[in-house]
Amino acid sequence: MFRVPAIALSFGLVLLWVAGVSHKEAAWLTWLDLLAGVVAFGSATPLAESRRAGIIGWCSLAFGLFILWIAAMAKGNRSWLGSWTFVAACAFLMLAGARWRKAELRTGDSL
Repeated sequence: MFRVPAIALSFGLVLLWVAGVSHKEAAWLTWLDLLAGVVAFGSATPLAESRRAGIIGWCSLAFGLFILWIAAMAKGNRSWLGSWTFVAACAFLMLAGARWRKAELRTGDSL
């Protein structure tokens, strides 16, 4: 159930890289978005299968993307790429929250 949204989000980050390179946005943010997309794509299946790995992994990705967004804002790079990085971070955080909620409903306990 969580594999498809994770893969879709990873493709979204790869598309951010393509758009960032074609529009000559900040190189560091563009390439780090690609790195996050590749990590998200490579780990989509293992994170979707394990309850704890899904929650921790997707929260870690969200945290890393939040750090990229904050760094972009701190450098004065208030562009659409930074905003979409923030949106991707929020989406990964919601995916982790949904994974946690589904696991809690199924087992009746938290982590």
